[in-house]
Amino acid sequence: MLKPRDAELRDRLSHANLFVTGTINQQPNDRADSPADLIPCFTGIHSDEHLEELLDLIAERLYLGSIKQDEELKLYRSLTEAMLNVWQHAYGLEGVIQGGGRSLGRRWWLFGERIDNQLFLAIYDRGVGIPVTLPKKYGWESIYSVMDSLGLKGNHDTNMIRAAIELGRTSRKSGRGGKGLRDVHRYVEENPVGDLRIYSNRGEYRYRSSSGVSRSIVHKRSLIGTLIQWNIAVPQGRKVDEVN
Repeated sequence: MLKPRDAELRDRLSHANLFVTGTINQQPNDRADSPADLIPCFTGIHSDEHLEELLDLIAERLYLGSIKQDEELKLYRSLTEAMLNVWQHAYGLEGVIQGGGRSLGRRWWLFGERIDNQLFLAIYDRGVGIPVTLPKKYGWESIYSVMDSLGLKGNHDTNMIRAAIELGRTSRKSGRGGKGLRDVHRYVEENPVGDLRIYSNRGEYRYRSSSGVSRSIVHKRSLIGTLIQWNIAVPQGRKVDEVN
């Protein structure tokens, strides 16, 4: 994987410690020198790895070290449920194998940035993708039933993402769990300017809470894995430039 050509984007990704010598970083990094509005790259192979450190860093930088219990709980749940998607949909039992036969295990990468009063977070994995693992988790009968109810035709990658969200909704109502994509979607719905984007293989799903409208795109090339990006509100009056 090469670094992007755009100088500003390359600089931001460099500060995020996402890349090392042009490849995705596989180790936790020193985060002391990154800008105050940036949540630099965290990476792990367990769904709750580095979670406490990540929450502490967000509280220190964006909440001036004092975060309300309800705000911390919402942040905690959105992070854990996004990470849970890695375990639900990303990898097979053996993990993904990169070039050269090197296994990454169930590895994920997460970083974020504050823009105005919104914290944008993104989590990425290089797994087989939602379209591959969804039938193994729920079975084709359940998937086709959901697609019929949504008026979707064809089991291309985008429809499989939408089916995964809806199956999470129905599982939650039936008391069979339902965490993951559906709950991340719910937190975005509760944000007046929420913006959710889910990319998995060749599929892309977008939702904006301001309009309540979602749209889907099928790309010609695969992302190779899954990327989830969402945002949560940071209370007004807590300025990034007041930190440090």
